[in-house]
Amino acid sequence: MSPELVERFTDLFAEAVLDQEMTAGARYKAATVLGQLGSADHVAVLEKCATSDPDPYVRERAEGGLALLKANAASVAAE
Repeated sequence: MSPELVERFTDLFAEAVLDQEMTAGARYKAATVLGQLGSADHVAVLEKCATSDPDPYVRERAEGGLALLKANAASVAAE
């Protein structure tokens, strides 16, 4: 998948993770994708989700996504 396409999709998931009209399941999946494919640009989105989402499972997944993004950023910086 091209980097441009990944960026388009992750931006869509970044919108979905904060959209309270989406189901908790959809927000959970969006947080999962952002953690796996997102970039440093998505840290603020996941931080907001981790602190403000009404569903505890979505908040937990956002925290996990943040940890993964930060670990990936540290790995890239070490290279």
